[in-house]
Order: sequence, then C-alpha cells, then structure tokens
Amino acid sequence: MPVRVATDIRDNDWIALRREFIPELGKKEHAEFLRDFSAALFMFQGFIALDKRSRAVGFAEASVRTEPVNGCRPGRVTFLEGIYVRPEFRQRGYASSLCLEVERWGAKHGCREFASDVFEYDADSIAAHKALGFAESERTVFFRKPVRPEFCLATSGSK
Repeated sequence: MPVRVATDIRDNDWIALRREFIPELGKKEHAEFLRDFSAALFMFQGFIALDKRSRAVGFAEASVRTEPVNGCRPGRVTFLEGIYVRPEFRQRGYASSLCLEVERWGAKHGCREFASDVFEYDADSIAAHKALGFAESERTVFFRKPVRPEFCLATSGSK
C-alpha cells in the first residue's frame, strides 16, 4: 500500500486526518502543534497512507529520539508518536504499511529499535500495537501529591 512522506507540516491531508484523530482541536491548533513538536524534537516526520485512488486514509508521526526511551537500549530510537487510520480503512494493512515506512526511515537515521507508548487503559491501542509487532516492555504508574500549603513559600515579598 502506498505511503508518502509528508514534506510539510502544513500538509492539508495530514491536518485533516489529525482533525479526525483529535477532533477537539481545530485546524490552527493542529498546525501549531506540528510546528512546535517538530521544532522540539531531534528529528520528526509525518507519513500519509494512500488508498487505491491516492486518497489519504491514515497517517503516522514519528521521531528519532536521542534521550533514553523506556524499555530500549541507549542510542537513537525510532518513536511512533501517533498513528491513525480512518475507521472504514482499518484491518486492511494501512497501519502496517505506515509502520514499515516509519521503521525504514528510522533505520536510515541510525535507529536499531522502534518504540511507542499508549495509555495503560487503552486496550484497543495496546491490541493494535501488538498486532503491528510491538512487544510490551514496561508499565508505569504515575503518582502526584500536592505540597502542603504551609510548606509553600509565599510568593509576594518574601524569599
């Protein structure tokens, strides 16, 4: 299945697919996110899956991460930042084609591992990642606790 590289973060197909994936954000917010994300990462690339009539039906976003990635050896790691295929095109190999191109891209940039993450409660994404050949490497539970107000320094006038 054909996959093209999104050469511009303002790519209309990419933005339209992102809006389906995260509908609560508008076109402007998606464009700003892609701009900021691509500027913040070492390497970032979008990929667009095409159907038989060359219509965009899915996308993947990937980066090359140089900082440690949970469950991976030190060094450059291809990271699947996001993937989406329109519902009517799922279970047809589009996600596999996208991941294959992402993996090739990462290998060309010195990566020997391909990683991703999902929320622990997202059973559909976990199943999809396993179907794409990913193996679970770790689970993390985050905790938080507010600092007691009496321990906090006053913000006005004192040091």
